[in-house]
Amino acid sequence: VRRLLKSAKIKNLVLEKLLFQKPSDYESVSRLLKKTKTKTWVNCCMRMMAPYQAIKNDFAGKQIYYNVSGSQFGLVTNAIHYIDHMAYLTGSTDFEVFTSFLDNRYILSKRKGFLELTGTLLVKFKNGSEGVFTCYRAGNSPIMIQIYIDNERYLGKESEGKAWLAKSEEAWKWREIEASIPFQSQMTTELAVSILETGKCLLPSYEESAKLHLQLLEPLRKFLNK
Repeated sequence: VRRLLKSAKIKNLVLEKLLFQKPSDYESVSRLLKKTKTKTWVNCCMRMMAPYQAIKNDFAGKQIYYNVSGSQFGLVTNAIHYIDHMAYLTGSTDFEVFTSFLDNRYILSKRKGFLELTGTLLVKFKNGSEGVFTCYRAGNSPIMIQIYIDNERYLGKESEGKAWLAKSEEAWKWREIEASIPFQSQMTTELAVSILETGKCLLPSYEESAKLHLQLLEPLRKFLNK
């Protein structure tokens, strides 16, 4: 980021998660982006996906229960996606991470030099929402996403592009809804057009995402150091 902004004037920038490894980097990059007046977002793209856009109004601002489970999906790498989605739905950005249900043995990430964790990660948001993310060490269980509120339930299976809704007003009968997940190339096109034409997009801003990253990564760092 420093080399890029030193070599060219950048109006709009999209960064990939996970952002940085050191807490100090978040603040120094934040100062640099403000100094260079570079609009910056982070690619936590569940906010952009049509299936999740379709349910936003039903869950917006509510106290939700959010559960993700599956085998070997990269818990550390992907937890930020689900935490960001929870923040997007609830409007709450303050949460606490609980690591006592994680497996004590780390595994090697597919990215050289990095580590991954398995087991269950628990997050509790200030507004009362809870997220439970479970990654099995072995097997091939597909990723299932469940989102509950008192009068509605959402169940998604991204690998098949399928999802189901059940509402109390419909006697809790499961109804299948369209839930195809777009390729990154499709989302990038939509993203670029939105930024170039309006100067805005649905991704979280750098500042918002940095806050979520640090609340997640610091407890995980302390867990690993133990």
